[in-house]
Amino acid sequence: MMIFNCIRKRGITSNTYAIFLLIILFSLLVYYQFDIISGSVSGISCRHSRKKINESLDNLRSRKEKDLNFISELYKPVKLHILYEEKLLNYVPVCPQGGIYKLNENGKVYCTIHNIMEESKY
Repeated sequence: MMIFNCIRKRGITSNTYAIFLLIILFSLLVYYQFDIISGSVSGISCRHSRKKINESLDNLRSRKEKDLNFISELYKPVKLHILYEEKLLNYVPVCPQGGIYKLNENGKVYCTIHNIMEESKY
């Protein structure tokens, strides 16, 4: 209450504006850093999931001699539940940002969100 009484009596000073501006700038900086960090964590998590899926596909290729079209076709979503049912994955991985895991022309898994972002960096 005392603060509000001081503001009413003296009005808003330039120091008050400066403090208010610093608080806003600090808040924007914290938000920006949080956004960068959360994007990096999502990318790392997605990369780890792609690595696990690629390892399970390699393991399945070595166990089964036939074509793996029943798991995925070129540029189509990988049927991760089959890898989970075959006990090649402990869980069904999901991209943290909602990307879809698909197979490229080399038979490797890529994410529809993170691989595009990673390629655009270079």
